[in-house]
Amino acid sequence: MQEGGWVTPVSMSGGTAFGPVTIDGAERMVCRFRSPGTFTLTDGNAPSARILVVGGGGAGGSFNPGAYGGGGGGAGGVRYIPSISLTAGTYPISVGDGGTGGNPWGSPKDGGTPAQPKGGGTSSIFNPGDGNSVPAITATGGNAGGTEPRANPTSEGNPSETLKSGTGSRYHCGGGGGAGASSPTPWQNGASGITLSGVGSPGDPWLPPAGNVFGGGGGGSSYKETDGNGSGGPGGGGDAPGGDGTEYTGGGGGGIGSPNGVGGDGGFGVVYVIIPKAEVGEANPGPGS
Repeated sequence: MQEGGWVTPVSMSGGTAFGPVTIDGAERMVCRFRSPGTFTLTDGNAPSARILVVGGGGAGGSFNPGAYGGGGGGAGGVRYIPSISLTAGTYPISVGDGGTGGNPWGSPKDGGTPAQPKGGGTSSIFNPGDGNSVPAITATGGNAGGTEPRANPTSEGNPSETLKSGTGSRYHCGGGGGAGASSPTPWQNGASGITLSGVGSPGDPWLPPAGNVFGGGGGGSSYKETDGNGSGGPGGGGDAPGGDGTEYTGGGGGGIGSPNGVGGDGGFGVVYVIIPKAEVGEANPGPGS
């Protein structure tokens, strides 16, 4: 907030606070949420914040006689807002869970749980309820949910291929869609996630093991896993057969075929709020992580 030409530093709290750290050549403060919580700003406004919201990844397809699973799980949606003005107040945070692998024989053959049908991940949301004049920023779990004009890119993700190959029992299933490339090559591999240098560099301690790449699709398996398996896409996608998506990346789980049966779980989502150090006087951790 400007007062007589001076910037009044704000206090930010919630999640786990990191910083100051250098991102894009400037010192910034980072608040990371790996579980639900509340982001709070006091003593002023933050006119040039960055927000990253990543939904939970979808689970990999699971073998089931009559269903023939094996496709890779789709990544959670990725919404990156490179610049947004936040006013003083509280902002609730929801963090999406990854989809649960598993598709036991029986009916219906959807796997997962009632809250996560067909192993889909759940959404992450910054500011559900649209308070403080900031409409909610939602990253859909394990899916692509249209465009967001405040985000860069505006698309939440890209679909997977719908192809399969082979004859008889040798069906090779496609990899999951991701936040980056729309057509993985070869297509049995999961689609790549999106690299976001604006949230940090690979190896930074507040980023997940996949670094600054989020939303990789899971690798596809085959009707019989011994007939071929794809790799997970960069950005947390799990390898087939049955590899889990990397936590806190929204990566999709790897698919699996006969005989083992259980697809990989999707990775948890995550939410980041990043504010220039010059605008922050204090950053305190809250109940989130």
